[in-house]
Amino acid sequence: MAKSDKRRDGRGKDKGRNGAKTPQPAPKAAATESRPSHRQQDAPPTAQVARLVTTADGTLTFGYIDQTETPLFRLNLNQDKLGWPILRFTWCLNPKTVALLKERAIRFPYMFVSVYEQVEREGETVFQDVARAAFPLERGVGSIEFHKEGKFLLVANILGDSGWGKRSVAEAYVFDWLKKRNGHYENSLTYGGTYNRPNPALPYTFTCEVGVEPEFFAKKPKGWLWNWANLWFENPPDNECIFRRRKIIAFTIQPPVMLAFFLIFFLCMFILRQIVGVLLLAFLFLIGRRDLHLKPLWHPLDTNLVQCQDGGSHADWNNMGKSSSYFSLRGKKDRKDRYLTVALFLTPMTWIVVFGFFLMFSSHFGGQLIRFEPFGFAQVALCFTGLLVAFRVLGAILSAWISNIDPEELRRNVENREEMARLAEADRKRRAAEAEKKRIAEEREAFYKSQVAPLTCEFGGPQGAHVKDLPRSHRKVMLLAEEFKETSGICRPYQR
Repeated sequence: MAKSDKRRDGRGKDKGRNGAKTPQPAPKAAATESRPSHRQQDAPPTAQVARLVTTADGTLTFGYIDQTETPLFRLNLNQDKLGWPILRFTWCLNPKTVALLKERAIRFPYMFVSVYEQVEREGETVFQDVARAAFPLERGVGSIEFHKEGKFLLVANILGDSGWGKRSVAEAYVFDWLKKRNGHYENSLTYGGTYNRPNPALPYTFTCEVGVEPEFFAKKPKGWLWNWANLWFENPPDNECIFRRRKIIAFTIQPPVMLAFFLIFFLCMFILRQIVGVLLLAFLFLIGRRDLHLKPLWHPLDTNLVQCQDGGSHADWNNMGKSSSYFSLRGKKDRKDRYLTVALFLTPMTWIVVFGFFLMFSSHFGGQLIRFEPFGFAQVALCFTGLLVAFRVLGAILSAWISNIDPEELRRNVENREEMARLAEADRKRRAAEAEKKRIAEEREAFYKSQVAPLTCEFGGPQGAHVKDLPRSHRKVMLLAEEFKETSGICRPYQR
């Protein structure tokens, strides 16, 4: 049987996409044969496995993957359902990985996983980002969500740098690769058919192919429920669990808050409308308009503010200026208003404007004038003279004392004290740095021994994709709850 055929039916040794041999774990059950593009009706889905075959049968692959690299880890993909849109996986490490982490003094390594889809763009075949995720290496297990059907290429790297002295620093750097803008990742890792692994990464890239079927996606609710639950959120929910949390908010907190918002909004708009109406009436009255009406103020829901001047039921802002003024003369023939220049001085609005300008350009001086009192002046003069004499005597005493001090000796004493303080501070910092360096080295060594070494393939590392396959020290309650949520179907992703 050909070598590629042995890998298809699970009898060959596991290899990554780059063809390099991975560390041999303990014997396990043979992997299920790679499924065809359309699932057969007579065989139920049994597993979701990597298609580790050559490119002759159309398997996705990158052109820039070094096939001579020593495999530092292997991903164990979930074996539950074929085409399930949540891909769970664990990883087991090569002992050389632990040695390399020690050599590079990496305290906070991460497993970085990205998924790509092969698409045609402007007549050229390129790889497009589908999803990315990053997990602390000591976690041992991870998952990634898909929101579209098809065949995808999964790529994994271990990231780490000795300069990441704190978890927050490592998270800030790693999650910078996960940032999105307008639905796309800000930092691209692919160029056409090539892949450039993120820096700083260990010298190995694991690749495999996975497939997702459309029937496993959750169905989106239709109608008002979807819109009401997502009213306060910019992006639609990724899965059913997020949508359930939004529904809880939508039917508990959201109704009273929205009701209060609209009540306050309409109340403020009503008050603002009344204030504008009063100001409008006052302005029209001050410029001498005829036929003013107060109906819009008493009946704000049935009338428009324009009806302050036009009492009719069909208000029109275009006819706002057709009403005549008390300070105009109406012609007998053409019935047109003719304004008199003299009448301008009789308009109250004119005098209000003049008075406003008067207040702006005039100034008012007030307050009490400073009075000269001879007795008080004598007291101030005596106090000032006493203070002057006291400072003079104190200055003479200080001058006599300073004249007996040798400036050169004083300078040497000051320099000696400064040098001693400088040496003491440098010694204190040196001891603190040595103690911190020793503490970090001990903490890093304990981390390698208790968290990373148990994940090696040859020393009890996970051989399956479940939390139960992890070493006992790595099985956390939160990981079990997460696995149940993602594999039971209660948090299925939505298709986009």
